[in-house]
Amino acid sequence: TAPEKPLLPYLPATTAPTAAGGPTDAPDYTSVVPRAYDRNSVDARLDYRISDKDSLFGVFSRNTSPTANTYLGYPVAYGNGSNFADQTYNYSLGETHVFSARTINEFRLGYFSMESLRYGYNSDFDPRSLFPQMIGSNNRGLPTMSIQGYNGMFHDYGSVGAHVNAPTWNLTDSVTHVIGRHMIKAGIDISHFRVWDQASGNTPLGTFSFNGQWTAGKGWPGTPTSAGNAFADFLLGFPASSQTGLPAVSDPRNDWLYEFYAQDNWQATPALTVYFGVRYMYQAPW
Repeated sequence: TAPEKPLLPYLPATTAPTAAGGPTDAPDYTSVVPRAYDRNSVDARLDYRISDKDSLFGVFSRNTSPTANTYLGYPVAYGNGSNFADQTYNYSLGETHVFSARTINEFRLGYFSMESLRYGYNSDFDPRSLFPQMIGSNNRGLPTMSIQGYNGMFHDYGSVGAHVNAPTWNLTDSVTHVIGRHMIKAGIDISHFRVWDQASGNTPLGTFSFNGQWTAGKGWPGTPTSAGNAFADFLLGFPASSQTGLPAVSDPRNDWLYEFYAQDNWQATPALTVYFGVRYMYQAPW
């Protein structure tokens, strides 16, 4: 079945029908499409002095965009995103303890999360209605149609969408001790990274490329050839190439980073300070 019948309604009507309609001519579609981009930010900090030896602080930060780039500047039904939301959260907690006038300890615990969502607009369109041989999937949306010399049809994230989440934990602890002209510091820094993504893109919605080779005469030996027209190939349903893939799956990745250090800041003379120490860092494979 040629794909033009079910797909042509998703192409917008031309707004400048003044020329022949070649790859570089009108009729064209031009329009100003508003792009929703709301962003909400909240930041808060609390400091609490428990005693002369202990002080505590906490920080909370949230940055969300519930409707970012909703239509991506394209016509509504023309391969768009219905929800391009993102949000970041940041929590941190710190405690400082004074052991003595010469010794102090600082503890920090932090959490950061970045999450983004990408969902398509045409969630009721099944590309297998055009190409039954495609891999079965619960994803719905327009396939990508690359038409040489024309704008084509693209940027549909589908109903499954793309979901990315990257939370990070971080813990640090450092102790400072002063002995005479020496200020000795030692500590640890441990981080855990996690990236979880489900990126569907156009898989398995399918990608089809048209370059005009069939209306140029390819496949007909002895027939005079011409430049052809990629959009005419599209109307006939004869792509030059096609591509599909497996349904999107979750792909979690984890990583640890360990750091340990010790250093000495030595005030050798009133005009000379010497810094020396050692630091060890190890980042495990993902």
